Amino acid sequence: LTLKLCCLPLFSVTFSLSKLLSHPDNSPRFTRRFSLEGVNKTLVTFPSEALSDRPSTPSISVLDVYDIAASIGKEFESIIDKYGPYSVSNLMPKVISVLEELEDFATKFESEGREIITLQTAVHRLELEKLERKEDQKRHKKVGLRSFQSLQPMNKQISLSLLFEELEQIEETWHSEVQELSQLIEKLKEENKQLKNAIEDNEASTNHSPIPACSANSTNVEEIQLMIRLKEVIDRQKILIRSLRQQLTQKHVDLDAPPQLTEEQLVKQLNAEGKMIIDGRNPNRPHFTLQELRNVLIERNELKTRLIEVEEELSVYKRAGYVIIYYYYYYHHYC
Repeated sequence: LTLKLCCLPLFSVTFSLSKLLSHPDNSPRFTRRFSLEGVNKTLVTFPSEALSDRPSTPSISVLDVYDIAASIGKEFESIIDKYGPYSVSNLMPKVISVLEELEDFATKFESEGREIITLQTAVHRLELEKLERKEDQKRHKKVGLRSFQSLQPMNKQISLSLLFEELEQIEETWHSEVQELSQLIEKLKEENKQLKNAIEDNEASTNHSPIPACSANSTNVEEIQLMIRLKEVIDRQKILIRSLRQQLTQKHVDLDAPPQLTEEQLVKQLNAEGKMIIDGRNPNRPHFTLQELRNVLIERNELKTRLIEVEEELSVYKRAGYVIIYYYYYYHHYC
């Protein structure tokens, strides 16, 4: 109550009401909020100046509420001076509750009124713009009709023919542009498809080979994979040739060391065949026959022939290896 009437110069009323509220018999009554139910409406009267200050329209502002509160406070002050504070002890809380509700209503009404004014201003502006556009359209139509009516009939036909020609030209240009754009779209789709295939091939080559990815097409990738397989075959052939060469060297050592001794033994054996009897139990008797020696010589000749063939294959693979190394170096540095 003190907060609501602090703006009023009613110190005596505030003092009297504070004493009234501090009374032990009446203090519990003012701890709750009162409503308008059960109020004797004949006792709630407004002074003439308060009624004159109220606006004639249904609208009300916060300042109007403060003015009403000031007038009510003056009336309460006069009543308290005449009859004491107990005469308004039941009425004061209800009047304060009504004034609070009236203040809330006035605050909401002012905010809604401002929004309504803003919306009305916007609507008015839009209506003005709409009217201006309509006037502009009417003015342009009038100007066009006047210019068209000012032409002679012949000029009208010429202008119509020119308009038809312009429309035909515009349609032709539009069709040509549409056709060009459709061709361009097809071309871009084809290029996109090729690029997608190239990317998939590059990803596959990256996953299956140690060669770095290049901006080449699938044919180059297949050539590189073929070169890698050829290199692996060449490596295996090199290992095989090395082992065959070792075997052939050993055969040369075994065959080339005693050729003269073998020939001398053959001569001695042939010369001694009719002159002496060979003891079959002698462990030092000759163990090689003529047929066995011939077989050994034939085997040596076959090994020499095989060695020559392997050396020729090695030279071929070496040349292929140089080509592979060249291609590998080229793609590694330039792709």
